[in-house]
Amino acid sequence: MHPFAKLGLDSWIQKTCDKVGYQNPTKIQELAIPPLLRKQHVIANAETGSGKTATFAFPILQDLAKDPFGVFAIVLTANRELAMQISEQFTIFGSSLNLRVSTLVGGVDFNKQLSELERIPHIVVGTPGRTLDMIDKSPVLKEYIENVKYLVLDEADRLFEDSIIEDIQSILEFIPQEKQIILATATINDDFNDKKLNEILKTNVKFERFCVNQQKKVVQTLKQKFVLVPEMVKDQNFINLLNKFKGISMIIFVNKCRTCHFINALLNQLEFSSTSLHSGLKQGQRISHLKTFKSQAANILVATDVASRGLDIPTVDLVINYDIPKNSDDYIHRVGRTARKGKRGLAISIMTQYDVQLILNIEKNIGEKLEELKVDEEEALEIAPKVNKAKKFVKIKMSEDGSSENFDKQEQDKKSYKEFIREQKKLKKVENNKIQEEKQ
Repeated sequence: MHPFAKLGLDSWIQKTCDKVGYQNPTKIQELAIPPLLRKQHVIANAETGSGKTATFAFPILQDLAKDPFGVFAIVLTANRELAMQISEQFTIFGSSLNLRVSTLVGGVDFNKQLSELERIPHIVVGTPGRTLDMIDKSPVLKEYIENVKYLVLDEADRLFEDSIIEDIQSILEFIPQEKQIILATATINDDFNDKKLNEILKTNVKFERFCVNQQKKVVQTLKQKFVLVPEMVKDQNFINLLNKFKGISMIIFVNKCRTCHFINALLNQLEFSSTSLHSGLKQGQRISHLKTFKSQAANILVATDVASRGLDIPTVDLVINYDIPKNSDDYIHRVGRTARKGKRGLAISIMTQYDVQLILNIEKNIGEKLEELKVDEEEALEIAPKVNKAKKFVKIKMSEDGSSENFDKQEQDKKSYKEFIREQKKLKKVENNKIQEEKQ
């Protein structure tokens, strides 16, 4: 018997698995696919790289094959690049069905997306903001969204953040109550209980939970290390570390767009083969830079957390945290870009004297200690003049080309938006209190 037949998947999906090289189902697929085929609402919680997309895609496509119509399913995720990747995977999995998939993300021409929707896609994959916008602008989507049988929230914990959840709830107003809901995530938080979920999703259903990542541990094939360096000589030690891994495919994570731009420019100045990915780039640039990295035209991708969730790039052997993430769940998503699907990988976090508590929080969250990797201070000292000269050059260039000013504006805009969200939450709390008082 075919390994995927045991899960209840049809022969055409079994053949698809053979074509894409899926030899055996992963643990989350074994647990979650059968109840999904039984039309149950499911929360699939598993470590990154465990095949969560196929977990929800296969049951949706098997159901669609019986009676193809659009719009059959909506998949929402918070990240443009991840939305595009999910669309690609649906297209591959559903190639024998002549599947129509529409991807709705910001930064792409509206008219192109409207044209896609005119074809009445079977599957719509998008970010919440653009999807909501297209419901308003596309009569076709507004009409056919009433047919939706499946709603998938991928990286669901991220979608429940204050800055996104209102768009999700607005989209729900256009989707029928009778639908199957699937939540996929690598990290679970307190929002994932039935009462809270039903409140957020404006429904009243029972969720089946399947968790193969209960203690938030990362995959066992990943080695996790840290280097301890003074903040003052961080860049010199960072470049010295890169020199030891020249030619290896890696992602370097930073916390800010400005840092991402600076580190990428610094690496190119020092003749590393590097490209970047952050929210300050235009969508065309983001797509182009990601293609450059995926095709291995550049072996280094410097990125903010826009690249930390869901992106599946099998060639990545190393993840470096240039900045330690403030949220320890973000660490799990970042290091999950390597050691995927049973392969080995390495993650190195650069810790300064200001990052000790952040590392302790991460270790507590993942339930294991990071191993220290000793730095060679003499080697770092030798390359310091070259690194310092390159840093000075990049800073001057950023000042002259207006990059620094642009990042100042972006950071101020983000700060203002966060303040706006906080004020909105306060107002909502006051309104809710008034309603409760009136009821009493």
